[in-house]
Amino acid sequence: MFQKSISIILFTLLFILLAFTVVFLLIFLAPKYLHKTPTLATTITPTLSSQHMDRSILTGDPCQAPCWYGLELGKSTKSDVIRTIENLTFLDPENISTRASSYWDDTVGNVNSTRMNVGRIIKEYGNCVGFNFVDDEIKTISIIPNYPLSFKELVDSIGKPDYVQVFYLQNNVKDCDVTLEWTKRGIEDYDRSAGLENQEYCTSVIEGKGVYSNLYVDTIVYCLPGHISLIDVPSRGRDFPWVGFISE
Repeated sequence: MFQKSISIILFTLLFILLAFTVVFLLIFLAPKYLHKTPTLATTITPTLSSQHMDRSILTGDPCQAPCWYGLELGKSTKSDVIRTIENLTFLDPENISTRASSYWDDTVGNVNSTRMNVGRIIKEYGNCVGFNFVDDEIKTISIIPNYPLSFKELVDSIGKPDYVQVFYLQNNVKDCDVTLEWTKRGIEDYDRSAGLENQEYCTSVIEGKGVYSNLYVDTIVYCLPGHISLIDVPSRGRDFPWVGFISE
């Protein structure tokens, strides 16, 4: 009888100890693992050699953004572009397409334009850069990196943006885009988060916590200061002051 009582007491003590252990783990350790930074996988694997990458925005070589390999907004022409393309090892001068487009800024209004897209020398990576011309003059330059380029690497290289834009896709509060805006320099950087159904990327900006550093660049756009995408920045509820990267 005595041994049975001892067994019951030991069992009870072990049960209490186990219960306290579970409660401790739930209170002190679970939040650390349940609230993880959203993981954003890149869609491009960095297997290319340096001669097939355009890292000019990071190096500032041969000119600082928004200049691109000597091509300047509002000055350079289609002929200048063709000459430049022929000398860049990551572009294919035989893979150029053009189409009718439109352009709007606060000096010319809404006018017809010509869009020129240039493909990469390694064709499976698609287009590399696009130009928008009005009267044979470059108005915008759009660059699509073919290597993983994080927001943090970009900001560390070219400096802090002026604003961060949050844009929800098709009225779906789960899908959103985050754009870094250097309004004074005419540079915009779009992320690659569309369709991830993770609104935390946007709510962290709206709540003033900052930007997740693990977002990756989808497209970089160089444009003149009066371009339609920058002329109304900041807009209430859409553009937020830069406060830094979120504490992770």
